[in-house]
Amino acid sequence: MAPHRIVRLADRPEAVDVVARWHVEEWGSVQGAEGFERGRRRLASWATAGGIPCAYVAVVAGEVCGSAALVDHDMPGPPEGTETLGPWLSGVFVTSGRRGTGLGPALVGAVEEAAAALGHSRLYLYTAPATAQRFYAPMGWRGILTPHYDGEAVVVMEKILATPGTDARSTDG
Repeated sequence: MAPHRIVRLADRPEAVDVVARWHVEEWGSVQGAEGFERGRRRLASWATAGGIPCAYVAVVAGEVCGSAALVDHDMPGPPEGTETLGPWLSGVFVTSGRRGTGLGPALVGAVEEAAAALGHSRLYLYTAPATAQRFYAPMGWRGILTPHYDGEAVVVMEKILATPGTDARSTDG
């Protein structure tokens, strides 16, 4: 496989429309132009030079192949127990032809590093139970809640981060 780079979406602004299309196709409950335009505006606001929010893309041989973001909260109308959690890993997506190549963990790692660099000791996400076990648990994420959200059972997960000058393994959690 060609080497990959993880860069801020701000460094590849032409990718906003591509990533917005992926998000609508993968998770969008509102399809069509309205869902796409709303997603595009949200992603454009995440195309920042860092901080929260900030979106990242994976690039292989010049092609944008995946995305992930660091956001304040990823659950509008959050379920009980999640209201004050943050920040969140959001929108982890890798194109079908690049899945299983390490891009997903690389994107997750980039967001983890960004959150830690900002001084956060914990990062949260929500996902389907199968994805929680298959994808996130092997990277050190642990389930902390199992609410229903948007009519589906989900797992809210937490990752203890190594912030500058600390070791994540020794953090009380």
